[in-house]
Amino acid sequence: MKNKLLQTIKTSAIAMMFLLLFAGSAFAQLGGTYTVNASASASATNYQDVTSVVEDLTGGTRSDGGTANGPGVKSAVLINIASDTYYGKYDITPISGASATNSITFTSAAADSSKVILADTSYYNYTYNYVVRLNGADFITFKKVTILRRFPKSSTYNYYGNVIVIKNNA
Repeated sequence: MKNKLLQTIKTSAIAMMFLLLFAGSAFAQLGGTYTVNASASASATNYQDVTSVVEDLTGGTRSDGGTANGPGVKSAVLINIASDTYYGKYDITPISGASATNSITFTSAAADSSKVILADTSYYNYTYNYVVRLNGADFITFKKVTILRRFPKSSTYNYYGNVIVIKNNA
């Protein structure tokens, strides 16, 4: 009986040590410098589109096939975006670990706002009326990046033209 109890305690202790040792590695977070470059392969440090960066930061998944690093951040994050126009809607929800010290900066790799454009051409209604929505997210900076809506000249939906929406105490 005593030997069985000791064996159970020993097994439980080993299991607890294993969990404590490896629990942190199961939840990686972003930290440091990353790139967005559609011309390069998706990797742990390169995203092929801005959507994949936002997905990784907020949910720990990526739609570009690269290795996910998130969710969240463990230190300041700099995202250098290659010159191009990136179409989409970017709904940025709270990012775990983000703070004044652990901020997230999206910037033009060319240091020229005319070279990196985040754009949306959709005709969504009022609910989806944005290109970038900071939806409770804090400590996010866009530096030397153009954010705009593009509509065909024949569009009758030009009144849905918000570019940045800030909500939920962002």
